[in-house]
Amino acid sequence: MSSDYKTIKKNLIKAGVKPHLNIFYSIEMGLQGKSWNEITSNEKNEIKRILEDMI
Repeated sequence: MSSDYKTIKKNLIKAGVKPHLNIFYSIEMGLQGKSWNEITSNEKNEIKRILEDMI
């Protein structure tokens, strides 16, 4: 996963949007050309790990 989650999270907060995991799931799947509901549990866990590491 090559998305810049740190920048995305910063921009969401700046726009007044509370970052939620579903937003990041949707962004990642969109970048892969897939529907948001095609995300696998492995992809979800990887996104969660990346976001937790940013804290």
